Amino acid sequence: MNPAIAFDGTNFLIAWQDLRGSTWDIYANRISQAAVVLDGNGFAVATGRMLRKPPRLPLMARTTWSRGRNGSTPPRAIRRS
Repeated sequence: MNPAIAFDGTNFLIAWQDLRGSTWDIYANRISQAAVVLDGNGFAVATGRMLRKPPRLPLMARTTWSRGRNGSTPPRAIRRS
């Protein structure tokens, strides 16, 4: 749900909200230009009980998201290489 997509010239990075358990978490996956999924079912970027806003991908190397109601806590980021 609510995917965000970035491209670094080699691969795409797709991040999304995912309800795999009882809470909405942020997952991501890399996809090659040949449409090959590089990270299986995706990797967890952020998990936990806090309400998460949809991910944003300003750069290929960073995935950002907000935690808490109405983004009440500072945005967070993860770097994936």
